[in-house]
Amino acid sequence: MFLFCFFRLFDKFAVGATILVLGLSSCALKAESQLKFEQITDADGLISNTVFDIVEDKRGFLWFATQEGLQRYDGNDFRSFIHDPSNINSLSNDWVKTLLVDLDGNIWVGTANGLNIYVQEKEQFVLFDFHESMIWLH
Repeated sequence: MFLFCFFRLFDKFAVGATILVLGLSSCALKAESQLKFEQITDADGLISNTVFDIVEDKRGFLWFATQEGLQRYDGNDFRSFIHDPSNINSLSNDWVKTLLVDLDGNIWVGTANGLNIYVQEKEQFVLFDFHESMIWLH
């Protein structure tokens, strides 16, 4: 009876949209039940249990910004990136606060010592110097 009254009150477009929304809701519930979450800790290889940011790159790697460096996770193993004072192509600081993957797939890493961009082909970092790159507008 409710369905009959509903059809009489609303036009076909509204009914179609409602059925579509209800259908999408049931699909979302099905997909939600298939999600699997795992907790990753330092026992699994994470260098710090303090994680400030997580991003996923275009290749499917997860990147973790921690207070002890940056880590890339492939679903099985971690690869750590930390500051090495003797290597200018290393991360500028171990205190990694924020991450961003831009539209081109570049990974930007915000540390306590500045902004770095990860050069994927060389697996190294370039410190982005704001002072040398700044354009002054008059």
